[in-house]
Amino acid sequence: MLQERTGQWPQRWKQEGRQEGREEGRQEALKEAEARIQEAKLEAKRETACNLIETTNLDNVTIANATGLSEDEVRELRSTH
Repeated sequence: MLQERTGQWPQRWKQEGRQEGREEGRQEALKEAEARIQEAKLEAKRETACNLIETTNLDNVTIANATGLSEDEVRELRSTH
């Protein structure tokens, strides 16, 4: 009986390690997905600002307020368009 239980420990450790590894993998994937979402949001703001720069006569402050970008970012985008 004792031998049987001691033989099960390596299997349990192995299973627990797999579960911990899966959880770490999930957490890492979640962090990567959140980073991609944030980058996509920023890219959308930049694209919106570029569209406003190209199609309106709005000033940098107004575009910054409308998009959530800083005035410096809008100024930089304006200089490239």
